[in-house]
Amino acid sequence: MRESLMGRMIQRVRGFASREYTTRRTDAFSRGPVPRIPGKESSMGTWRLYTGADGQSHVEKIDWRTTGDWTKGMRTTDIKFSEWPVGKFMDWHPAPRRQFVIILSGQLEIGLGDGTKHVFGPGDARLVEDTTGRGHTTRQLGNEPCVTATVPLA
Repeated sequence: MRESLMGRMIQRVRGFASREYTTRRTDAFSRGPVPRIPGKESSMGTWRLYTGADGQSHVEKIDWRTTGDWTKGMRTTDIKFSEWPVGKFMDWHPAPRRQFVIILSGQLEIGLGDGTKHVFGPGDARLVEDTTGRGHTTRQLGNEPCVTATVPLA
């Protein structure tokens, strides 16, 4: 049976997330050891960012093992890798489409209309589907660029 693209990506990301405390990169982004987020050393986190009935964006934790679409596979169109430079900030914006954003290294902070901020790090995967309303803010955190893989859903 052929494994879905999302299944292969989740396995790859789990490999990133399971590494011990620091990861030494040897690619074009090499800048020495990358500190791991406390509590994230052995498992990845999965979340959903969505627009609620109040028109505001919300974040909820998702257990990917019990979410049918996530384990059966979802159609995707492509994958894009991006680097968020140190200090980059995007003011209020809704998502351009339903998509997964998976953090490969570094950290991003997502700000919501209620004033809460959520920090995501290596191995974290978000299903971003707040395509209406005010949206959210996005900020790169720390002194390391944040590398993401974005997978739009078909």
